[in-house]
Amino acid sequence: MPKIVDKEQRRVELALKSKSLLLQRNIDNISISEITKSIGIGKGTFYEYFENKEELYFTLVEILIKEHNKTLQQMLESAADTRQKLIIFASFFFDPAFEELRKIYKTCKGLTLLHDESSLREFNTQHLNDYFGWFEMLLQEGIEKGELPPSVTKLSFSLFAMVNGIFILAESTNSIENLQEEIVLCIDTMLELVKDTNA
Repeated sequence: MPKIVDKEQRRVELALKSKSLLLQRNIDNISISEITKSIGIGKGTFYEYFENKEELYFTLVEILIKEHNKTLQQMLESAADTRQKLIIFASFFFDPAFEELRKIYKTCKGLTLLHDESSLREFNTQHLNDYFGWFEMLLQEGIEKGELPPSVTKLSFSLFAMVNGIFILAESTNSIENLQEEIVLCIDTMLELVKDTNA
């Protein structure tokens, strides 16, 4: 009897096998031949599971994001208050445990800026919306607990964008010595400003 292959599971396995190569090199500079050789399959097999190398890359990113989200959720459950939750949420940008996903995040942003491909822009937009929605939920929980004033929602996107911007500055310039300290300072300052305007 022929072996039944779970196609989705096989896609996951192939994407994970390619992780080392995709993290070492820019997807633009890798050929499908290099990918198939590194994971031990033929080109025909590759095309059974992926339309192109970008689809393989996105599959890997989705797998790593799911892993990150599980870890992040566990970390958030142990937080004492909303401030700590916001710092944990932003720890993606400085926690050594998230280094691999940060590398992919930078690659996705860089490729989008260089090529402005609609598929990359859509991919980035979807994940921005997902994480911003999660961020807003944390703020809403803080409001419901009386830890934050309702007006914090007016600044929610600004705070979210500022933390992302601090990370990009830290990665692209020599202007930020301690990224974690800078992000925590940003969060604390914004929370203080919101409290002051509601006093």
